[in-house]
Amino acid sequence: AYEMLRSLVGSEMCIETVLEQFRRLSQLIIQGLKRIEVPVLVVQGKYDPVVLPQGTQALIRQINAPLEYVETEGDHNINQRSNKGYAATEQAVLEFAERFRMRQ
Repeated sequence: AYEMLRSLVGSEMCIETVLEQFRRLSQLIIQGLKRIEVPVLVVQGKYDPVVLPQGTQALIRQINAPLEYVETEGDHNINQRSNKGYAATEQAVLEFAERFRMRQ
């Protein structure tokens, strides 16, 4: 991974800059998660090789708002009809939206 990053950004110094910016962005995201005040639905593909379920679960532990977590049988692109997890994703979103609408 390091060699791939180096080929994309060039020098060692640039890599350190990119990594530092990524660290700062990560901290801003975590701080932002703590400030969410509305109900949240998180849908995760069980077999996602890009965003692992463990990583998602670590992030959502930062959310203090009402939270619903759904893990589908899909992989990374659970929002695409061809994905194995699409039907469960669609159902989760529709049900969440309906419950949210009923609260209004």
